[in-house]
Amino acid sequence: MRRSILVAGAIAVALGALVLWGPAVPVLIPSEPSPGAGAVAVAAEHPFAIGDAQSARDQLAGLSIVSGWSPADYDRDAFGEAWFDLDGNGCSTRNDILARDLLEVTLREDGCRVATGTLIDPYDGSVTDFVAGPDTSPAVQIDHVVALAWAWRHGADAWSDEQRIAFANDPGNLVAASAATNQAKSDESPAEWLPGDLDFACRFTIAWVGIVETYGLGVSTAEAETIRQVLEGC
Repeated sequence: MRRSILVAGAIAVALGALVLWGPAVPVLIPSEPSPGAGAVAVAAEHPFAIGDAQSARDQLAGLSIVSGWSPADYDRDAFGEAWFDLDGNGCSTRNDILARDLLEVTLREDGCRVATGTLIDPYDGSVTDFVAGPDTSPAVQIDHVVALAWAWRHGADAWSDEQRIAFANDPGNLVAASAATNQAKSDESPAEWLPGDLDFACRFTIAWVGIVETYGLGVSTAEAETIRQVLEGC
């Protein structure tokens, strides 16, 4: 009975989000180097540019069912140095993603650090002018589509350090987003948080499920049922 109540509650949250979805917003997904990207290597394909609903439904059906709880507290340091240069191109992962996702990019003298650019937030279409600096850089953040804390609770706590570093810096799990969006999304799954636009909420969920499947993570029973219902509407 308790499990049924939990599942019903989770479904209600997702369906409530569906009701609250607003009008469609334009979402730009760069697929080519931004003008002026210079020496920064363009990262792998944007995670929201691939996938389809039926494939995501099939992937979801094959995921392991887990509790969504870890006996060890989540620690960001368990995923290694933030924005570690995993591909060895001499640029931090953060700068790789900024160069990929921003428009009208300019670089600093080192040819690596992004100095300025324009973000069109993939989640809500809002526009943010990026200017590098201690007070201005935080306006544009790098979001993990599948959040590190969520991954920790769903299987990443048992990974090796190398696996966690790879996951934290995988461009296929990273997008530039506004500070407001990144903080609102936090470490939640599509069972708990969805973008406001219906079409993009589907795109987000499809990408999210694909990443979870790729890395062999699991979902709870309630999450699986709620996400399945979201995908059925795509």
